[in-house]
Amino acid sequence: MMTIETTQSRSNLTHHPVYGKYLFVWPVTSQININDYFIKYLEISQNFLESLSGEAATDLERPLIAIPKEYYATLSNDAAENLRRRETLTYKAFERRFPLLDGELLIEELATGLLQDWRGFKAGTFVYSRKTNFAELFFIFPHVSIHEETGIIITSAHVISSPGIHLAAVDHNQAAITVIDCALTFTELACFAIPVAGVFVSGAVSVIHTVFSEYIAPTLLPLSPKKSVADSLQDILNRHDIDLSFNTFITYYNWFHDHYEIEKNKQIVEESEDYHKQFKETLSYSLDPNFGLQNSLTLLQNPSHDIWGLNVFMFGASFDLTLRKVAILVDSFVQRRLDSIEFPIMLERYKQYIEHANATIQKIEDIIENRLDQVSGTYHFGSSTCFGAGCAAGTGWRFDDEAAGILDREHRYYDTDTCKGSKETALARAEKGREQYLDKLRASMVKTYYHNQKEKYITIIEEWTNSYRERKSQWEEHIANNEK
Repeated sequence: MMTIETTQSRSNLTHHPVYGKYLFVWPVTSQININDYFIKYLEISQNFLESLSGEAATDLERPLIAIPKEYYATLSNDAAENLRRRETLTYKAFERRFPLLDGELLIEELATGLLQDWRGFKAGTFVYSRKTNFAELFFIFPHVSIHEETGIIITSAHVISSPGIHLAAVDHNQAAITVIDCALTFTELACFAIPVAGVFVSGAVSVIHTVFSEYIAPTLLPLSPKKSVADSLQDILNRHDIDLSFNTFITYYNWFHDHYEIEKNKQIVEESEDYHKQFKETLSYSLDPNFGLQNSLTLLQNPSHDIWGLNVFMFGASFDLTLRKVAILVDSFVQRRLDSIEFPIMLERYKQYIEHANATIQKIEDIIENRLDQVSGTYHFGSSTCFGAGCAAGTGWRFDDEAAGILDREHRYYDTDTCKGSKETALARAEKGREQYLDKLRASMVKTYYHNQKEKYITIIEEWTNSYRERKSQWEEHIANNEK
């Protein structure tokens, strides 16, 4: 679980993750203890595994914030609409993650920005403010700002330079690699075969121990550290403005991680009836369409999130498939036969995840190819006047990049030799230069969209596809045998 720090002074506001939030609270009534009130919000944030710090700021002046309607009037229609959408998302997110306390009534809430620098936070920094009958609250997002002219939401990992607050930058590339590596690990963990007759154990041996020790842990694949996965997921979701709490993923990941490590390290755990009951209940919740991973996976398949949320989706989908296979094994032990309810659901999930991942990969590839198509072919430019010793300057071969900036748009290769020789030499250099330019451009886009891990995305989809075919064949054989 991520550390949540309760701070009462400015000097303590140091070394928090860049995507943390800062909360400042002012009382509006003497009927509550403002410090106790502030701590309750910290406790709520801990339940969501979010980094939150700040203080009960009774001795500070409130920050000046923009009034949304007045600010929108200064922007273009598109910019204003962009902020309105962000405003609506913010309200919903805070209603869900920070519900009002008992007896607390909402008077006003605003999603806006700082009008001027305040306590080291720059003007334009994104703010969610809430006024209730108990207090005034200001949640400040150091990594999110509003462009003062365009109104565009800018998400970054900048470091606030105030001597009172120091934030460590996030390695975005490593965060993406951590998540896709974890997805690949779960894909490999889920490659175990499901026995047609179900899982059988003897004597006092635990079915949970059997499932992990004989089917999952023998791979000895290391699972990424819990905090590393939590930080990486939070980084990706926040950086791409995906309104999804990563709490669901991490809650179940931490639970699975603990069980996996016990079996991988061959630790001995007393497995009581309550232990078994709790395991099965948590497993059941993880697969429940209302409480489990499915809601988050559905949101990540939305066209507005599919590209930038693909690595998180593949992590969640691989994890979900692993849990479904575990559930089939556990239920087959109870029923003494292959679970006829969960198995077809698992097959449907395989199919759905494969189709979405393939479609998103194709969407990314189309974006890359469309960008490359904006680079023209090579063509001759200018006219030459030839003399005995050579040609006048100003002729040659070139290619253009219509999407590049002015300084990078034209790429010219001039004739410098005899008329015939100069054209051949310049053409060869132009074609070579164009190929190198396209290779560099393609590499840059592959890094942007895949973080240079494209082969891992492809491997995961291939493994899903192979596993789907094997399980589908197994299920069809099972059905056929039961009909005899």
